[in-house]
Amino acid sequence: MAGGDRGVFAVAAIIIIFAMLMFVPQFMGPVAPPGLLMLAAIPVILLVVFIVLSRN
Repeated sequence: MAGGDRGVFAVAAIIIIFAMLMFVPQFMGPVAPPGLLMLAAIPVILLVVFIVLSRN
């Protein structure tokens, strides 16, 4: 992957995440607090995203 492709991927990932944060809650019904599994999954997902975006 060339250096420019990484920048495009990062920008696309940010735009997709932003769109999900803006529009997905509009289609959800009443929500409950997240369960323990979801709370444990969030740091793992963030770690994977960080590793993918920081690879050389």
